[in-house]
Amino acid sequence: LPAKAFYMLLVLLIGYVIISFYFKRMKAESELKLKERQHLQDEQLHAERMNFYTHITHELRTPLTLILGPLEDLSQEKQLAEKHRALVQTVQKSANRLFTLVNQLLEFRKVESQFKPFVPEAGSLGEMLADLTHKYKTLNHKPGLRVSSELPAEDIRTSFDAEIVQLIVDNLLSNAYKYTASGYIKLSLRYEGADLNHWAILSVEDTGVGIAEEDIERIFKKYYQIPGTGTQGTGIGLALVKELVAIHHGKVEVSSTFGLGTTFTVKLKVDQVVAQESEPPTASQRPLILLVEDDSELREYLGTTLQRHYDVVLAENGAAGYKTAMARIPDLVISDIMMPDMDGFELVQQLKQERSTSHIPLLLLTAKNTDADRQRGYDLGIDSYLIKPVTAALLFKRIDNLLSRQKQINELILESLNSKSPYSDDYTEQKPPEELWRENEFVQDFMQIVEQHMQDEVLDAAALADRMNMSQSTLYRKLKGITGKNINQLVRKIRIHKAADLLRTGKYNVTEVSFMVGINSAIYFRQCFKEEFGQLPSEYQRADNKIRVTY
Repeated sequence: LPAKAFYMLLVLLIGYVIISFYFKRMKAESELKLKERQHLQDEQLHAERMNFYTHITHELRTPLTLILGPLEDLSQEKQLAEKHRALVQTVQKSANRLFTLVNQLLEFRKVESQFKPFVPEAGSLGEMLADLTHKYKTLNHKPGLRVSSELPAEDIRTSFDAEIVQLIVDNLLSNAYKYTASGYIKLSLRYEGADLNHWAILSVEDTGVGIAEEDIERIFKKYYQIPGTGTQGTGIGLALVKELVAIHHGKVEVSSTFGLGTTFTVKLKVDQVVAQESEPPTASQRPLILLVEDDSELREYLGTTLQRHYDVVLAENGAAGYKTAMARIPDLVISDIMMPDMDGFELVQQLKQERSTSHIPLLLLTAKNTDADRQRGYDLGIDSYLIKPVTAALLFKRIDNLLSRQKQINELILESLNSKSPYSDDYTEQKPPEELWRENEFVQDFMQIVEQHMQDEVLDAAALADRMNMSQSTLYRKLKGITGKNINQLVRKIRIHKAADLLRTGKYNVTEVSFMVGINSAIYFRQCFKEEFGQLPSEYQRADNKIRVTY
């Protein structure tokens, strides 16, 4: 009997443990599913909230454009009374502040969604900061406040993302102006580093209200506002600055004394750009040559010879050459004719049919010296024909001629893009030369996509490559091969020339045009326009109006 009771208790205990474990597991799974559902709902709510912000800010930009544009025209009216001019400036100041807040929300949305691309380009950082300082000097209506800058006397050309830097500095200067009633605001720039590795050290110093020590650690948090300052804001300006600095591979620091002032210091990675035409190109700048030859000894010899002046990739037959050409998109292809698997003629035909490689100059280097072979090669679209044996000097000269001709084609295609607009003085309905038309058509397709999506929230290289149905690297090499410009440079060129077309119509002012071509920063727009046309957009528009009046 005791044994039976013991075994019964043991069975009951085991059953209890199993049932308890089962219920605990069910409870844990239920709680996990509940947390996952809650997390998903939170993410959806956050996405909906951010989409709502984006939609609202986009909708606000249209009426803001119609406010800022006429205000700009009105402020330049010479017959306007001083009393009324002061009122217009007050309205303009408030409208500009509202526009800044709208742009902050848009940029904050991009950063939150990880859609903010990093697009470094060569330029003068000092010149850009001087324009920003001038902007705040013009907007400054506080009698006891002085806005100044301390910039290098001779600035160096560096590679940086102008839009990101403009947003960072604009936010810092805006904050300094908001919290400084008298004294000074000073923007300074200096460089650290050696050779081609440079850091730009930007600082914004003010004599404003300062920041208490306990608030310094919290000012970069989203939506945080220092209590008791008497100035209202959104609480996203400094959070946006921190995120943008991180995108630019830098860091931001702040030092402040409550009641005396604040200094924000931003350290950004910028690479010095050395552009001296007299110097030979570096290895990364040298043309890439694809050599397709089935004879291993000749392939190695020619490859070694060509490497003196070019970057060279080798392929042992036409099939391997085709794969390499599709993967690397070389600047020129040199191929034998008689090869196994795929001969030179078939390789040429395949490359000319592919959209990504149709622009590449082709040179056939072969022992076959018949008129029929020459005729077939030229019918397929080769650019040159050399008979073995060939001297290195002749080969180099022929390659240089083909690359020089390709450069001229690049310039002709860019000129045809510049003169395509019906508002252009030298607009023509004629097509470019027949041999350029196919490549020009590719760039025209790219240009059309850019123009259709100019005002999209995200218009980076990846999005454009997706719309062109090719990889980003292939699109980059294709555009570089037929225009001499990378994706971002060509997009900027298309935007600026579209802006010039809109300015020529006389229907829009500079502010409206800047928004219409997708450039939200007026400073950056003026800088890009001046680099392209040698004059500011307002000067360009006035000059064009004078020409129209004259004729």
